Amino acid sequence: MIVQDPLSKYPRLGKYALIFSIIPGYFHEYAAEEVIEQSLNRQSVHGFLKLLQDKNVAIAFPSHYKGKYAIKPEVILDYAQVYTPSFIKEAKRTLGRVLTRGDEVQDFYIDFLLQLSSFKLSGKGDLNGVLSRCKDTALYPFFRSRDAVKGLILVMACRKEWHPLFAKLSKENKVLAWNLFMDAAAGKSEDFSLGCSKELFLSLGDTIREDVVTWFASEYDLYRTGFSGFTFDQLSDDYWTKDLLKGIF
Repeated sequence: MIVQDPLSKYPRLGKYALIFSIIPGYFHEYAAEEVIEQSLNRQSVHGFLKLLQDKNVAIAFPSHYKGKYAIKPEVILDYAQVYTPSFIKEAKRTLGRVLTRGDEVQDFYIDFLLQLSSFKLSGKGDLNGVLSRCKDTALYPFFRSRDAVKGLILVMACRKEWHPLFAKLSKENKVLAWNLFMDAAAGKSEDFSLGCSKELFLSLGDTIREDVVTWFASEYDLYRTGFSGFTFDQLSDDYWTKDLLKGIF
């Protein structure tokens, strides 16, 4: 569902949170202060940093990454229609030198966001071209590109409204998306709940091998969190097939 007022969920500085969301990975506290001070006063900087401490909006990295933040994937997906070419242009102009000119990972991430926006606004988004570029990059940018979007892939897999984007993927890109999902899920095993896992398995299809699902449930302790509350015959074959999983397990 499209959010009619993309900034209504946030206080006045919410627009800046969304602008910083076009930076792949994390941004530094000092970078946020520098950008905001170009047009706002110190009090507004303080308000923005307080916004970043809101667990519903941003991720504050552990103490050894003190002063580093990232906008949460859930927020980015909730307001995906914001990432239009005009918004990206405005955000780049606002961020100035905080963005690295010609950085291929940054360009990849922004193009990914543009496809999400296109899908949210008109149902025309297609991630095949973007993900194919990700695989064609050199080794280091490749892994950085994966890291930039794997959180988004995780949340998309757990929300059925995004599954049609997965349905459009080539088999090769579906394998990549699955691997990105697994990579992101590995870091969230402590709160990997039935709600998320059921949505994922519904998107995988009933032709998936039972031993794969059993392994997955065991790996992430889903039996303890309620995985056994639904059965294999509840799964749908709408999007993913066993062919996709060949060579992965």
